[in-house]
Amino acid sequence: MSIPGPINPPSTPVPQTLSGNRLTALIVGVLLVSLVLWSACAGLVYLASPGVRSSLQQANAKLPGAAQADPNDWWTARVLSEVYTDALDAAVSHEGVIQRLGEPVEINLEAEDLYRRQKTGPLGQAGIETIEFDLQGPKGKATVSVLSRGAPQRGEMLQIERIEATFDDGTSIEIPPPPAAPFQPR
Repeated sequence: MSIPGPINPPSTPVPQTLSGNRLTALIVGVLLVSLVLWSACAGLVYLASPGVRSSLQQANAKLPGAAQADPNDWWTARVLSEVYTDALDAAVSHEGVIQRLGEPVEINLEAEDLYRRQKTGPLGQAGIETIEFDLQGPKGKATVSVLSRGAPQRGEMLQIERIEATFDDGTSIEIPPPPAAPFQPR
């Protein structure tokens, strides 16, 4: 018969302590994260201060994350989008444009914008607005210029007076404008 060996008591968890290197790394990490967060907050407060904001605007500098647009630009875009869609419909269905560009005639998706306004500021101050947009087809590309007239600030809506398509080779054709229709925002 053998005598059993010593009985080991049940193991109890031994509390673990952070070693010196780990503790130092943790403290440095917390300090760095705090420094980054404080710096970001300070930068935002600085850019939000009225003096800095007005100086940057006078210098025509863009503020990060700030709306720079005129509050009436949404209305300008809304009214000009109606002019654009009416002129686009007239241009893509015009027989001369179809013959020159081939079918299908489409908007040029490589262009940066659907249409380009030729001036800035409030809509129709002088009563005249000009926009341009690009078309393409299997046979080439064209730039369409649209002249419209009206004074929206006096209740007159813009009506298309002239549409002209200029092709890659420099030739152009005039497209009859669509009939005048009252503007009704949707």
